[in-house]
Amino acid sequence: MGDGGRLYPGFTLGRYELVLRVAAGDMGEVWAARLRREHGFQKLFAIKLLRPELSPDPEVVRRFLDEAALAARIRHPNVVPVVDLGAQDGVLFQVMEWVSGEPLSSVLRAARGRPAPVLAAARIAYQICAALDAAHELRDELGNPRELVHYDVSPDNVLVTSEGLVRLVDFGIAKFEGERLSERCLGAARGDRGRAREAAGREEGAFLFRSSAPYMAPEHIRGQPCDRRADLFGVGLLLYELLSGAHPFQADDSESTMTHIASERPAAPLSSRAVPSRRGLAERLSSAPPPEPIPPALDRLVSEALAKSPTARTATASQLMRALEEAVPGSAHPGNDAMVAAWIGQLLGGASHLRTQRLRAALEALDPVSEAGEEAEPGPRPRIWVQAVWALGVVVAGCALAGTAAVGHGSLRSLQLISPAASAGGNAGASVNAGTSVNAGAGVNAGASGHAERSVSAPPRGPRAAATTAPRR
Repeated sequence: MGDGGRLYPGFTLGRYELVLRVAAGDMGEVWAARLRREHGFQKLFAIKLLRPELSPDPEVVRRFLDEAALAARIRHPNVVPVVDLGAQDGVLFQVMEWVSGEPLSSVLRAARGRPAPVLAAARIAYQICAALDAAHELRDELGNPRELVHYDVSPDNVLVTSEGLVRLVDFGIAKFEGERLSERCLGAARGDRGRAREAAGREEGAFLFRSSAPYMAPEHIRGQPCDRRADLFGVGLLLYELLSGAHPFQADDSESTMTHIASERPAAPLSSRAVPSRRGLAERLSSAPPPEPIPPALDRLVSEALAKSPTARTATASQLMRALEEAVPGSAHPGNDAMVAAWIGQLLGGASHLRTQRLRAALEALDPVSEAGEEAEPGPRPRIWVQAVWALGVVVAGCALAGTAAVGHGSLRSLQLISPAASAGGNAGASVNAGTSVNAGAGVNAGASGHAERSVSAPPRGPRAAATTAPRR
């Protein structure tokens, strides 16, 4: 590790090279990393690291390893699996598939209270239920159901890709139904906010309250035994927020929100949400379009998922999926992922592109510079006009030398004898041009050759010409 035990881009964990830190929290960090092979092959992964100072705690380590084991066993397109596990220099890490997408929390922030299209919201909820159904129905090697509960179905743990595919992550506090939450969190909240805060501050309560408080089920907050219906309460909260633009139990702080969730007061029906005023032309032009009407079946479905008593909720994720398809036809169809992608693209604009650019820049910064001793790349070819001028100069110089020799001999006979030599010179010039004709233009070479013939191969004829060239005595 680097100075002070800190990780840095280019640091190698096992087979993986860290590229860019993408998230950090109290328990650890998440990095984009790559696996490199011969012939330029590379593949991106997400690496989740446990903070080194937490490694001496056997309970923390056990939970980290359990999360990796659970996520590795769930095989479903809507679940991000763990593909590898390792330890190096006191750092435990999980290796997961790299998901090029945005957390639902970023999408909700960008929406700024504007509801999602009904079909897009239903499609997102349907895919979350599909991921939960795969987790809830997980079986051991003997085929016995494990009754797994995720416990943290929150916007931060729901990723949406640029194609509209939903991926569920982070099984860090997932537990089996047979393991009672209250057995692990002595003194956990049983409707008492003070005791809840005390348990959250203690080490044994860290896992209970590491989940996102505004998305916990009432029985979860009270410290009562939980089953898969606690996860369905989280789905109901997300669906309500997507359809209305607001959390049904939102208060001034997380503690007050938990109090509202744990109370017996039900959530207000989606159909009762306020519709923006429509008075005046200017207001109609400046206001956002009114939200879509909520189908009555969808309103009942959300209210049932948000029932404070687990026995009043939908029993399984598969049942909730069927109810969604009945309430919003098309929510089960993968072809409607394009609508989800289009809605998210409108909200986020170029934010996703900027993150992609950051990752690409980090990858380029890690690419090795060519080492000394490697064969240098060929430089740029000389310009064509430079080669043409050089060839023309050779021909002109040859013609000038031939003319000087003709004058020096001082007789018509000697002049006539020069003609074969001049022809040879012209041929020599042509051979030079032929040697450079690959790079030089054909028209330039032809012009140079013609000039050589006119200068050397056409001697003057007749007595006057002979007198002109005869030397004076």
